[in-house]
Amino acid sequence: MSPPTLLRGSFSGKVSGVSCGNNFTLLWTTDGEAYSWGCGRHGVLGHGDEQDRTSPTLISKFKGNGEKVTYMNAGFAHCGAVTNEDKVYMFGKGEDRALGLGSEKTKVVNIPTSVGFLDGKGIVVLSCSVGEKHGHTMFVCRTGSVYSCGDGYKGKLGLGDQESRSIPTLIPEDNFNKEHIEQVASGGIHSTAVSKEGHVFTWGCGSDGRLGHPDGKGHRYLFRSDIPRLVEDLVKVGQATSICCSYYHTATIVKTVSS
Repeated sequence: MSPPTLLRGSFSGKVSGVSCGNNFTLLWTTDGEAYSWGCGRHGVLGHGDEQDRTSPTLISKFKGNGEKVTYMNAGFAHCGAVTNEDKVYMFGKGEDRALGLGSEKTKVVNIPTSVGFLDGKGIVVLSCSVGEKHGHTMFVCRTGSVYSCGDGYKGKLGLGDQESRSIPTLIPEDNFNKEHIEQVASGGIHSTAVSKEGHVFTWGCGSDGRLGHPDGKGHRYLFRSDIPRLVEDLVKVGQATSICCSYYHTATIVKTVSS
């Protein structure tokens, strides 16, 4: 096992954030530059090809547009970025419709491509699914609304069915009890969200207990929820501040209520 090693890159600013995909990494700086390295399969590095990169390499698309990256997220095989121009860019594997570009035939997008439907909607964060199959993406607006697109398997888009969507589609606010959503996390075949009120909502495949609902206890492989549901047991504990999903489980940090 190797010890942690300082990453040395040609960054002109301080590192603002890092996101790890299946076998690649995204990084963005405080001055809005974006870098990527690792396995380039599916075009996930955003350099216009599928070549591997062994060191952090500037994603030139954003600099060429004069835009600054404010947030990025890496899924298993697709990625997304938000810029200071209120735009969302997607790249990587597109055959599951997870890129939200409106085409059901797009297999690979190897250059960050603007999701025109989301222009001006105030997207602040996004989450790309971590599963190899059934890719999907969720987007959060600064107003607290949530959009989803991609494969609707097991109802993980939160739209009340299992249909797939080629463009980002608004999840009705009633599905979140009209609460202001601040964060989302996309698992492999389930999805989660945290509201400003500190509540956790989960939906999609509920086998293995990954949704945290009592009626999904045990290995009930047919159990699912097609719309977001409040995880009631966490309300008793305190206010959730963040959430994270792997393929088979969910973890959340909760600010406990003082006794």
